Amino acid sequence: MEKRSYNGITFRENYDSTFEVFKAEFENTHVFKKFPEKERLVKLKEAFKVATSGVLDIKVKDAKVVTKEK
Repeated sequence: MEKRSYNGITFRENYDSTFEVFKAEFENTHVFKKFPEKERLVKLKEAFKVATSGVLDIKVKDAKVVTKEK
């Protein structure tokens, strides 16, 4: 399986942690620390998508289904 990377960070194969765990693990790395807080969150979300792309079994806790009313 292909290893996924983002700005020099290589993620383990089948990375399947939640975003909260991902954020705690990576937000203080040199790659993200240089950004202001709001921009850092956007970059972390981009990296999370890269890290978890291809993973089919991601667990979501306390999710609420929202539908658009017509």
